[in-house]
Amino acid sequence: AGKTPGGGGSCVVVLATDAPADHRQLGRLAHRAQYGLGRTGTYGDHGSGEYAIAFSTAHHIPHTPPSAVIATQMLAEDGPVINALFQAVTESVQEAVLNALLRARSAGPAADAIAPPADPAAVAAIVSGERRAG
Repeated sequence: AGKTPGGGGSCVVVLATDAPADHRQLGRLAHRAQYGLGRTGTYGDHGSGEYAIAFSTAHHIPHTPPSAVIATQMLAEDGPVINALFQAVTESVQEAVLNALLRARSAGPAADAIAPPADPAAVAAIVSGERRAG
């Protein structure tokens, strides 16, 4: 197999939620970002390095807590809520990538470093699995 021209590069995915997820659940959500990237046609070639981080805004920890122990709520490890969040991550990452491909625009003087918007028909073909040679 030869080297694919233009391959490589990385995606950084930042996931934010107001769901009361703990650190383990946030890690599980971050792992689902790869599914959203995969839906857009990427296969993660050798030169790519995708990263995903997730954080929750659900818990407010005061600078001066009222007591030594602070009670918090968290999601159940299994069940409909965590599954809905997994689906939301996959769909939102896919949508973010497609929006970036279709709405690219110049950011100023370094416009030559910005790719023009992708052809919507070509993106639709890739996403639907109808990849064309060339």
